[in-house]
Order: sequence, then structure tokens, then C-alpha cells
Amino acid sequence: MKTVIMTAAVCLLFATTAFGQWLPEKSCNAMASEIADQAVAHMVNLESPFAVGMADAALMIDENCGTAKLIKANLSLGGQFGNQQEQLDMMDVDALSESEKAWHSLLSDDSGDWAAARKALAEEYPNVPLFQFWAAMVDDDQAEAMQEYADNFPEYASPAYNMLSYAYARGDGVEQDMDMAMEIVEKAIAAHDGPNAYDSRAEHYAAAGDYDNAFSSQLQALNYAAGPSAYQQYAGIYWRHTNKEALSDSIKSYTRQRIHSTMMNDLEGQAKFQPESVSMIACNSDMGPCELVDEPTENEYFTWNSWDVGDINVQFNEQMNMAITTFTSTGNYTMNESGEEVDYHTRASEVWQLEMGSWVLVHSNFAPMPDGAGLPRM
Repeated sequence: MKTVIMTAAVCLLFATTAFGQWLPEKSCNAMASEIADQAVAHMVNLESPFAVGMADAALMIDENCGTAKLIKANLSLGGQFGNQQEQLDMMDVDALSESEKAWHSLLSDDSGDWAAARKALAEEYPNVPLFQFWAAMVDDDQAEAMQEYADNFPEYASPAYNMLSYAYARGDGVEQDMDMAMEIVEKAIAAHDGPNAYDSRAEHYAAAGDYDNAFSSQLQALNYAAGPSAYQQYAGIYWRHTNKEALSDSIKSYTRQRIHSTMMNDLEGQAKFQPESVSMIACNSDMGPCELVDEPTENEYFTWNSWDVGDINVQFNEQMNMAITTFTSTGNYTMNESGEEVDYHTRASEVWQLEMGSWVLVHSNFAPMPDGAGLPRM
């Protein structure tokens, strides 16, 4: 009982931020109606876990709150929050309000023309912000429709502003204008208290190459949704971009450490850079077939006298979780049986991957240069 009371108190705190009725005339008591309407706001702002959590809270207060049930059914379309058809079948349609029945009908529509169904619903209910927003989403000129919707329903404009910001950032239906995109996304942030607009603003900053502000904005999104979320994933990406030079230096250092460990037959030192998720692919400079390597093995055929690397260049992918290096290496080794000394000179390319917070080597390719040899073929 204490848990229920505490949950209701927390939900009431959230409900005080509700700014109106996305869906008027719900089949819910007054408190559950406020919470459910804020859940709708989270739903249309692409904050599904928040929406489902608040819908559950509304149902704890009023088990017959139809809007809360419809939110959960609506968000189960992708299968993440249960089976949609089962949830629709379990509802007592007669107990729903008129607008809830219309929403239920939309979810049950099997005509295959989702856009037409949304537009028809908007025409029938011109004063319901939720239905008008859905119709604007499927308009042929979405940018213009979203602007018109925001003008007509300013209290409910956050998701429209968010979509408009992307339109200006990408030039979808409007002339590309990053300044306008940033101005509009600030309106989205002001209109709704949730993480998605901060995430959008971070993405716009990143698109403009401003990873410091992208990381800062992503942290604001992450404050709402700590844990294994998309907000956390992108916070890591933006952080790595802001530390690109330091990460590049680390990869260069790891390359030198690995080469030195290999030269010294230090299996433990080599194993630090072995991936756990996959076998490393090694293409050695003996020009033999590439091999899958699960763990390093001791070299018994020759002894390194020297081996140095230089001209290391590091390139990262956009997610900053993979690095490609190129470098040259020079040295000298002695064949253990014959005592022959061989001058070694190769060029190399390698692929490093971020795995559980550590950089590991997943692919290595060495080839001999014209003025030197690679490894001996065994």
C-alpha cells in the first residue's frame, strides 16, 4: 500500500506539469486524466518508456482509464510493450469516451491506408490536438502542415516544433537553415518537459560539427533517462568526438605497445588487445592466407632484433567506435635455425573496435615494402 501511495504522489508531481488536454473528455477520473494526458505528451514526443510508465500510473489510480489503455496499445505497435491486438480486444469499448472510441477505431482500422484514416479522424474531430497532430504527420507537405498545426495549437506544439527543426536541419520541404533549426528546437524544449527535444538539439549540434554543445545537450536528455538508452549511446558518441585527439593518441600508443609485445614474445601483453566477441583476422606479411586468431601464440622460428613503427595515421567512423590505422614498420630479425639476419620493412593497416569500453584489434594486415622483407613463411 505504501508503494502505491508513493507512486501516486510521484505521478501527481508529474501531472502538475500537464499543460492541457491532448485528448479531451477521457473515461478517467480527474487525477488519472491529468496523468494520462501528460502520458500522451510523452508519447507524441517519442518518449515511449515515459508514456507507458505514466499510463501505468494512471491505471493504478483509475483502472478504467481508457486513455491510459489506448496509450499502451498504441505504443505496442512494434511489439515492445505487448501485443496490440490483444490489448484492443480486452478493452470495454462501450465504456470509452467518444474521443477514446475514435482512437480505438483508428488502431483497429485494417484498411491499410493509415494516412487516410488519420486525416478522416482529424476532419471529424477538428478540436482534438492529438488527432490534428497525427494528420499533420501524414500530410504531403509535412513541414507546412506542422507549422500550421503549431500555429493552431501552440500549447501542444512541442512534437511539431521538433519535426520542423529536423526539416530545417536537413532541408526537407524547406530551405536548409541550421540557425532556424536551432531556434525551433528551443521552442520544442520550452513547450514540453522531456528528453527528446534535448536529444534532437544535440543531433543538430553534431550535424554542425559542434560536439562540445552536442555532448552538453545530450547530457540533459540523459538526465531524464539514465541507463541503457539511446540517449546514453549518443552521449558516448559525442563525448568521443570531443576527445578525438586524445583517443587517436591512445590508439597510436596501443599500436606501439602491441608491436613491442609481439617483438618480445609477450603473450600477456598481446592478449590485452584481443577481442572477446569475435576472432581477430590476421593477414601477415608472409603473404600467406589470412588467419582467424583467438589468442596469441609464441613465435619459435625467429628472434626480433628491432621493430619500430612510424607514420601512424588514425581515422574514426562517425560513431567513433571503430578506428582504422595505417602505418609503416621497420626492423630486423634473425632466423633461429640458420642465424640469417633479415631486414624487415612493411606497410600495415589495422582495424580497432571499441568493445565494453576498451579498444581491441579486430583486423590486421601487413605487406612487405620493396626495400625489405616481411615475415618468413612457415
